[in-house]
Amino acid sequence: MADAGLRIALILKSQLDSHSNAIDDSLLSPRDSDPKVTERMIYARCLQAGVIDQSLFDALSVAYDKRNKCIHRYLLSDIDYDYATNLVFELAGIRDRINAIVESLENK
Repeated sequence: MADAGLRIALILKSQLDSHSNAIDDSLLSPRDSDPKVTERMIYARCLQAGVIDQSLFDALSVAYDKRNKCIHRYLLSDIDYDYATNLVFELAGIRDRINAIVESLENK
């Protein structure tokens, strides 16, 4: 969800900065031989490129940790449906912030 939007935002920002239509294919469809680009790496690259601010980076990091807890420890932890439901709404808010960034970059 956030990862895909941020990859697009990085491409758009790079195009704006370089005044070109170049696309970093490794962000969209990495080959098996390409180095792995994790979600956390995408968050850091977006922060460094000025695509996102520190508050969104922090929100992404917290939501990522919560999501991983839900996915990897659901049966072994104190997670319940309320926790998961709240996380869905938290992630939706983050998605809306990322969509606004992508839209702003597209408009430029």
